[in-house]
Amino acid sequence: MRRIVVTGVGPVTAAGIGPTFWENVLGGRSHVTHNKLFTPSPGQATAAASVNLEEAMLVASRTPHWKVIEHRLKRLEDRELRFLPNRTLYLVLAAAQLALEDAQLDEGLLEARREDIGSIIGITFGDSANVFDGKPSTMYTALNPAHGPAGAISMAFGFNGASQGTAAACASGNIAIIDAMEKILLGRSPLMLAGGTSAVIHKDVGWESYNRLGVLVQKDVPPEHLYSATDQDSDGFVLGEGAGVLVLEELEHALARKARIYAEVVSYSQRMFPTRMMVDVDEQGYEYVIHEVLRRIGLASRDLGRQVLYLNLHGTGTKQGDNAELTAIRRAFTESQLGTSVFASSTKPLYGHTQESSAAIEAIICALSLHHGVMPGSPNLQNPLHPGEFLLKEARKVDYPLAMNLAAGFAGYHTSVLFKKYTH
Repeated sequence: MRRIVVTGVGPVTAAGIGPTFWENVLGGRSHVTHNKLFTPSPGQATAAASVNLEEAMLVASRTPHWKVIEHRLKRLEDRELRFLPNRTLYLVLAAAQLALEDAQLDEGLLEARREDIGSIIGITFGDSANVFDGKPSTMYTALNPAHGPAGAISMAFGFNGASQGTAAACASGNIAIIDAMEKILLGRSPLMLAGGTSAVIHKDVGWESYNRLGVLVQKDVPPEHLYSATDQDSDGFVLGEGAGVLVLEELEHALARKARIYAEVVSYSQRMFPTRMMVDVDEQGYEYVIHEVLRRIGLASRDLGRQVLYLNLHGTGTKQGDNAELTAIRRAFTESQLGTSVFASSTKPLYGHTQESSAAIEAIICALSLHHGVMPGSPNLQNPLHPGEFLLKEARKVDYPLAMNLAAGFAGYHTSVLFKKYTH
């Protein structure tokens, strides 16, 4: 059976772009600020986690066919009644460029393999400014639906391999990784880009919708202390934006070019557990994907064979969602495992809840965590919602073999992707 490894990562977030992202993950400080993109209306949440778009565009401009992308975007923008920069495209192009640079894939190798290389990118809402601005938009028709980001990557790098978008709300990034894995496992490609992108911070429809749902946190505290998850005082999330792209590569292909390997991707689970309310999550769904992702590699959740497991939680900060996820974990594992061989944290308070790109960003964290032997902490966690030492408040240095990325989405999407420390 083919084995799949992560050889490059490209994080583009409010908590850093490229290598600075991991440094900030270990630092554990939230990068939530007052909303820099617009002034919210009275009564609305005031904090957000936005990306430095100029920095992201500078990175995106390093893509091989940037001039072609720029020309095509300009032609579309010229037709608009006013300029609307397409943030989702710039963010994902920057993430893809960073991932390929990080994987040390030179242009010669990419050119030789361009017929086989594809990209699968999670996106649901598209670029909110272009979708919801209230004017006819050629940008929306041409690039904004789910096909836009993957198509832009193919244009920017000249890739001809199988590419597509995946739309599954906040589970989109994990499902993009799963779909890319299957392409490699079936022998369709030796190398795929997988990830997600999101830019939903929009002053009218996007922002107002989340405020009406009652899921955005509102407290009279400094922004950097506002967002926590799995805490007794958590009462919602801070909306973020960003992109994350991973280079997934067939092991033999990676070894042949002497690539650095961050981690191996060994298993996945993707299930639907529809709930009564479209925005709920289901503890049974979480428990199922935890069991299944381990069972597929011959492990039982209650018998990990003395192996240590880290879980990067979906952990959005909503009471119902966090409690469902933690309850599922307590059902899946024994109490004696929690805090000794099973640990967990939520990293979303670092960079905001980036919706459909969140799982991709957290997959990057899982791969880097295994590679560096450090489990990240949970920013602003003071009083854990569930008792025990398994919820990490701060980063912990430990050489361990397994990391699981949990993600769920509106309507009942539940997913897990399992990473393993690479050994020859």
